[in-house]
Amino acid sequence: MVLAPLGRDLEAEARAAGAVGAVAALLLGVACWRALPQVQAWLPQALPLLPAAQRLAPPADWRTTLVVTAFVFIWVLPVQLWVPQLMR
Repeated sequence: MVLAPLGRDLEAEARAAGAVGAVAALLLGVACWRALPQVQAWLPQALPLLPAAQRLAPPADWRTTLVVTAFVFIWVLPVQLWVPQLMR
C-alpha cells in the first residue's frame, strides 16, 4: 500500500489509492500517538509480582485429565471406530 504510488507500471487510480491509503495510515498513526496519554489508564499496567505465598495457584487436581481421558475412550474412540461419518 505504501509503495503503490511508486509503481510505474500501475494505473493512475491504483497509484492514487495507494497515496490516499498511505496518507490515511499516517494520519491514523499520528492521531493514535496523540491520544495515547488520554487512554493510557485503560491499558494494562505492569504490576510488581506478589510474594509466592500470596499468588493464586490452582491446587493439583487430576479430575480434568481423568474426565477428558474418559470422554475420549468412552465416546470419541468408539464413534470414530464404528461410525466414522459422525466425526466429519
